[in-house]
Amino acid sequence: EEKAAEEARILAERDLSREEGEYDENGAKNGVWQYYNKEGIKEKEVIFVNGIDSLYTFFSENGNKAREGKMVDGKEEGNWTFFDENGVKLRETEHKSGVEQGLYSLWYDNGIKKEEGPYKIETRIGKWTWWYDSGQKWKQGSYLEGERDGVWEFWKRDGKRWKDHVYDNGDFVERKVYSK
Repeated sequence: EEKAAEEARILAERDLSREEGEYDENGAKNGVWQYYNKEGIKEKEVIFVNGIDSLYTFFSENGNKAREGKMVDGKEEGNWTFFDENGVKLRETEHKSGVEQGLYSLWYDNGIKKEEGPYKIETRIGKWTWWYDSGQKWKQGSYLEGERDGVWEFWKRDGKRWKDHVYDNGDFVERKVYSK
């Protein structure tokens, strides 16, 4: 029994988990609150306004931002931004009840947008656009319930129109190549 109590005391001393923040005059959390895990590493920051959580920022173990956005009932809601291990923006997505639904944008490491288009229940729909890492448009086309549909346009790195592909509900129909 003494040994178990001593082990519990040692574990408690090693547990560096904590919350740091301030309360308003009504006793509600207000402003930036920081949350640390048992190793003392910051896991997240939450901004509270009148006791209501309004913005979450989660951190990787190296201390850089991993993702940031709003949560409702413990699920991602609205616009979220995701970062790589160095804190560089990778993508932005819209969420509804924790599911990617809405505009999806992906970036290259150099900060240039790589691709963008809408999602519906994690399926590509509507018009999508891709860019080269220089920022020059590469291709553009539409999805119908996750399948390529209609005319897809392609450009060379120098910006000249290169070719078109035509799809019918995911099936390749034809290609048109433009003169050099």
